[in-house]
Amino acid sequence: MSTTDELPAKLFRYRSLNTKYALEELKKAVSERKVFLSDALSLNDPFEFSPIYVESSLKDVIEATRGGPNSRYLLSKEKYEEMLGREVTRNEFRVAVKKFRDPVATANIHIATGKKLIEGHQKRSCVACFSEVPDSIPMWAHYSNNHEGYCIEYAFHSQFETVGHLRFPLKVIYGPKRPIVSTIDIGAFSGKYSKHGGCETESMALVDAFFLRKNIDWSYEKEWRVFETEKMLRGYQEVATLEVTSIHLGFRVPDETAQQVRSVVANAVPIKKARVSNNSYSLRFDQT
Repeated sequence: MSTTDELPAKLFRYRSLNTKYALEELKKAVSERKVFLSDALSLNDPFEFSPIYVESSLKDVIEATRGGPNSRYLLSKEKYEEMLGREVTRNEFRVAVKKFRDPVATANIHIATGKKLIEGHQKRSCVACFSEVPDSIPMWAHYSNNHEGYCIEYAFHSQFETVGHLRFPLKVIYGPKRPIVSTIDIGAFSGKYSKHGGCETESMALVDAFFLRKNIDWSYEKEWRVFETEKMLRGYQEVATLEVTSIHLGFRVPDETAQQVRSVVANAVPIKKARVSNNSYSLRFDQT
C-alpha cells in the first residue's frame, strides 16, 4: 500500500455476540479505539502466516554473509537478539561475534536461526481482521454467529497520516500459489524491517509473504488486517488510525440483545440492523 488512493472508504469487522466478552470488545472498540488481536494459530485458515521455507545452500549463505555481491547482513547486538528471540548479555554477544568471524560458522548460524524463525513465526503472530464489505452473507454466517452478531464500521482517522504508522491496516493479497521464502530472504527481512516506520519498499514482498498472502479461495472476504509479531501483544491493542462510525446488527439479533448493544454504545455512533431483501440475495441496513 503506497498511496491513500488505495484505501477503501470504510472497513468492517464482523464479530460474534455469543461470547462472554462480546459487549466488552464492542465497548473498547467504540470508546478506546481498541481491537482484539488473536493468535494466528486460532484462525480458520491453517496457512496463515506460513510461507513455504526453502533453506538456502551453505555456499549462498556464506556469500551473503561475508560481503559478496549478495551481502545483506550486518550483525549487531540488537539484531542478534532479534534472531534468537531473547536478550543476551554482553559476554554472550562477544562469544557470538567470534563465531561470526568464521564464514562457515556464520552461515550455519543464519541457517539455524532462519529455520527457527519460520517455525515459530505462526506461533508468535497475532492479528485482527477487517473487510471492505458489510453485507457479505457468508461472512455474517461464519464470523457473526449466523447473523446473530454484529459488524463494526470503521473510517480511517481524518488525520491518520499524523498518528503514526503503528498498527495500520494492510490489504491481504490473494493468489493460487503459496509464497516461498529462503534463508537469505529472512536475513534480508530481519535486517531491513524498521520498528519505527514500517517497511522499506524493497522489503514489502517479504512482508506480503509473511503476513498478507492467502489462497484465492478466500478472496470473497476482501480482507485487510492489523498484525503483530510478538505473542505478548495478543489481546486488546489500540488502532489509532481507525475510528468507529457505526454498528451493524445481524438480522437475527433478538431485541433484548440489541438493547444491550445500545446501552454499551450509548449514542456514540449510529446503530443499524440488517434486513433480508424480499427480491434479491442481499441485505439492507436500517437505522434503529
